Amino acid sequence: MGSPGASRSVLELKVPYSRESLVDVLGGSEPPNYVSPEVALDLAEAAYMRARSLRWKDVKKYPCVGLGCTAAIRSEPMIRGQHRCFVAVCTEDGVLELNLTL
Repeated sequence: MGSPGASRSVLELKVPYSRESLVDVLGGSEPPNYVSPEVALDLAEAAYMRARSLRWKDVKKYPCVGLGCTAAIRSEPMIRGQHRCFVAVCTEDGVLELNLTL
């Protein structure tokens, strides 16, 4: 975002950090587990659809990407279980998912 020309490629950036914000981005439905591959995929798909709605030009010529990430890596008190991160990238060609456990 600090590079010249970033506004030509980044259409929007949201960080739904609170539970309420995440539920809002997901369309009002509360997920059974906030840190899961399904939530990362839902976030990526929502971001992709939002990018398509903002990109009024030809999507083939100006492709869109939606990125979703959810993670449990540190909290107070310390989390029970493993530290984990789920990332999904959604494009017109499909979805790529990454699951990371530390």
